Amino acid sequence: MDITVNLNELKEAIGFIKDLPASTTIANEVTGIYMTTAERSLVLCATDYRVSAKIVLAAVVDVPGNVLVPALTFSNIVEKLNGISCRLTSDNNDLSLSSTAAYEPATVNQTRQIPLLNGDFPDIASFAMPEDTAVEFSGADFIK
Repeated sequence: MDITVNLNELKEAIGFIKDLPASTTIANEVTGIYMTTAERSLVLCATDYRVSAKIVLAAVVDVPGNVLVPALTFSNIVEKLNGISCRLTSDNNDLSLSSTAAYEPATVNQTRQIPLLNGDFPDIASFAMPEDTAVEFSGADFIK
């Protein structure tokens, strides 16, 4: 996988996913975020098996693919990145996140790596509520 997304949209989406367990009566934790590419988009999926989120962000997709990453590690790294865009690249073992931020008088490149999780991610649709209770968000919904 090799894609580029708007960093602010990614931060807002991750913040929404981190807040998912707060909406349930039992505080389960979202442990993984499944990311997959579609034509010109990145799809983020997360669930605690009571509440699920599927967020679609606009992206430049150079190499399609999908990965499962630890939610807490991923969100902590994304929150610390600066810049306008974030590039996500993966091999068989790691996901690399990189961004470039311009600080006078220099430009700073930031790159972090996250080990991928092994395993399957549940099909959110298989345990979703009836269609009239589902809510979908696009990346544009996160821009203030």
